[in-house]
Amino acid sequence: MFHNQTLTKLHDGQLWDSIRKGNRDCLATLFNRYYTRLFNYGFKIVAREEFVKDCIQELFLNIWEQRETVSSVQSVSSYLHVSMRRMIFYNLRKFKNIRKRNTTYVKEFTEVTHNIESVIIRNELDVECRRHLNKAMQDLSNRQKEIIRLKYTEGLSNSEIARLLDIKRQSVYNHVSEALKFLKTYVSGDSATSYTEIRRAV
Repeated sequence: MFHNQTLTKLHDGQLWDSIRKGNRDCLATLFNRYYTRLFNYGFKIVAREEFVKDCIQELFLNIWEQRETVSSVQSVSSYLHVSMRRMIFYNLRKFKNIRKRNTTYVKEFTEVTHNIESVIIRNELDVECRRHLNKAMQDLSNRQKEIIRLKYTEGLSNSEIARLLDIKRQSVYNHVSEALKFLKTYVSGDSATSYTEIRRAV
């Protein structure tokens, strides 16, 4: 059994292994060590203080409840930050109506853009359309793919995406608008048009 002064001197891996063995004091030490960092990280994703605090509490509660089955990790810090991000997205999906938010997004775009938004959101895509869309998505930049996923799969707003990726809100809008124009052109049948040509035209 560790003394309190000894606990603070243990590195993350030692604390993690002890938590897996059922040491609640090590869990508390790890919680205190990472609380501020996880809060600042979470607040960048969703600027809601109580929401982020609840996510941190839930994250460590899950770690404790799953301590007997949780695996060893190479980087406790990376594990906690990735898990924190997943917890936030999980709770966003749990407490928000994504369909309602996507309806609000439609107002931000032109009629042309709206058409491809519907294609992305709609579940009952025909096989051919889905094939074209999946192929077109591969031609987007990594940043555009991530923003499209955050917006239409995770249901985040432009402002939330901007905070998460540390970019300007207008930049998020530009990436989405450009990506949707390209996807619509590709899905509508003009697959011969290269992404470079689309970028020059926008």
